Amino acid sequence: MHYAHNPVPARGRSSAGPVDTIGRCARDWEQRANFTDSVMHRPAYPYGENLHTISGNAAWPWQVVQSGAANALTYDVRSDTCRGICGPYTQIVWRATRCLAGAVATDAGREVWVCEYDPRGNLVGDRPY
Repeated sequence: MHYAHNPVPARGRSSAGPVDTIGRCARDWEQRANFTDSVMHRPAYPYGENLHTISGNAAWPWQVVQSGAANALTYDVRSDTCRGICGPYTQIVWRATRCLAGAVATDAGREVWVCEYDPRGNLVGDRPY
């Protein structure tokens, strides 16, 4: 299953190009996830990336987003710091994100969801909003 969404069209360019590009990256990752037990972020990658793995059940897109958004509880807005893991949350709400695409890979009893964000977020020294 593949899904794509462009939250805010970039000025001066069609939204189809960037969504198609990061959509291809998400599908490439999905195919890789089908052949390995390892679920890791790609190194030196030009897009932001959120990964979600679930075993035993199928997930809906809103559940995957909700899982990352739940990390908001560990993010302190005033100090722009985390008490634990908050990267998935800050990537979801990153103000500069213009395009988002994702895919889900399934195998026996497991789903691996990948969401790609352009431009990438979670840049050191920048606040998400």
